[in-house]
Amino acid sequence: MGGVMSLVAVVLAVIALIGSVMIPGPAGISGTQGGPRPTGLTGPQGLQGPTGPLGPAGADGLHCWDLNGNGIQDLPSEDRNSDLVVNALD
Repeated sequence: MGGVMSLVAVVLAVIALIGSVMIPGPAGISGTQGGPRPTGLTGPQGLQGPTGPLGPAGADGLHCWDLNGNGIQDLPSEDRNSDLVVNALD
């Protein structure tokens, strides 16, 4: 009889242990919010690196009088002041 009682006690203890793990208890009260963290020190600025190589030259731009962008002095459409000279005054 004592062996059966010990076995029942062990089985009940195992059931109680499983129940305590599977059934959560009530939540505790929340703690206070912590303060801000200190900022670390900033190190000194490093040395400037060497200048890189120059890139390729860009394409030539258009003249201000070249209304159609063909690079040719087109009379009379680009000679706005009718002096027969296509230049920055047009």
